[in-house]
Amino acid sequence: MNKKILSRARKMAQESIYDDAQYVGRWNDFEVYEPIFNDDEEHFIGLPQYILAKGDTLRWTNDTEGLDVLHDLPED
Repeated sequence: MNKKILSRARKMAQESIYDDAQYVGRWNDFEVYEPIFNDDEEHFIGLPQYILAKGDTLRWTNDTEGLDVLHDLPED
């Protein structure tokens, strides 16, 4: 995990509806960051969303990628 990329992923999450982002692993040659909320409330956001990073490029997952990441990454 690259701290500079983590910082950019956190900023992406905060510019959306999330409070922060955390590194959760690798998937299909991408670093995967999960956007998170910092409260104990339930949030209904729809399909799972992740931030994917490869090199200096960061992007949100599309609908099918989000589900694939959810199924492929090991659970805590």
